[in-house]
Amino acid sequence: MVSQDDENTMDLKRKPTHYFGASSAVLDYILLSCEFDPRYDDSFFEVSHYHTYDRHLINPEFERDDLSTDHAVILITLSLRS
Repeated sequence: MVSQDDENTMDLKRKPTHYFGASSAVLDYILLSCEFDPRYDDSFFEVSHYHTYDRHLINPEFERDDLSTDHAVILITLSLRS
């Protein structure tokens, strides 16, 4: 379960999703409707975890990453609200 404090902390700790030269930025997001917000009374699911997969950007290996995107992949896990 992601609380309001966790949401604020997640914003502060969000890893870059794109690198260009020496600079980096958060360009990629997953957008969800209010039905996934635990503060919304009619929501059935909530975001319980998210992860930024950026190994192919940080430590690329040609054999594995030669056809990879230049953006990180964002993955979320949804949990059924009880």
